Amino acid sequence: MATLKNINSDYTINCNVVAGNAYGTFRVNAANIILSGNITNVNPSVTTEPFLIIGANNTGSITDLGVLTQTGLSSVGNVAVATFAGLRFDSTINAWQISPQVAGNGAPIVAYANIVSGNTTPAGGANTQVQYNANGFFSGSYNLAFDYANTITPQLTLGGAENFVNIGANAQSNLNPIANTTVVFSNPPQAGDTGLYFISPSVAGEVISASKALLYSLIF
Repeated sequence: MATLKNINSDYTINCNVVAGNAYGTFRVNAANIILSGNITNVNPSVTTEPFLIIGANNTGSITDLGVLTQTGLSSVGNVAVATFAGLRFDSTINAWQISPQVAGNGAPIVAYANIVSGNTTPAGGANTQVQYNANGFFSGSYNLAFDYANTITPQLTLGGAENFVNIGANAQSNLNPIANTTVVFSNPPQAGDTGLYFISPSVAGEVISASKALLYSLIF
């Protein structure tokens, strides 16, 4: 026969009390233990079970199950409110998730994010498109693509405008010719009036603008 006990204050059980400290063991033998509310361990707890079962009687109706850890206290008015971080398993998307700030019932204050392990992050964009950070996510564009399959003459496609930032005189002085390679960079414009420079194995200089080329042709 079920027994129900109601009390109107805190209920404390002390086992084997010595000098004000409890050293005994409290055992409950039952097929299922149902606890409502938060569970606080004042001292480190020890378990010999390899797994902690959460939601043992869940038939699938509860889709988010996990554990909370108290991270501190925050003040709301004159009231101290506990803050929590959460770890849960979302069965609707079959993924473990974490949040640095959740309510005492596990509801997210800061949205839960999937825990990613290994090479499970999908690439953005289409095949051959180079990856870039799009607001925290991988993305790709046909304007930036590398044809890796062409092993004879691999090609890098750059669409739109390419912005060359001045590298400075110190950086330029460290550039050296590379065999079978032309290095292109930007620095303040000089006689060529473009500010776009190159270094090849045989020659180095500034790319000349059309107007300057015309002027030099008339002079010389």
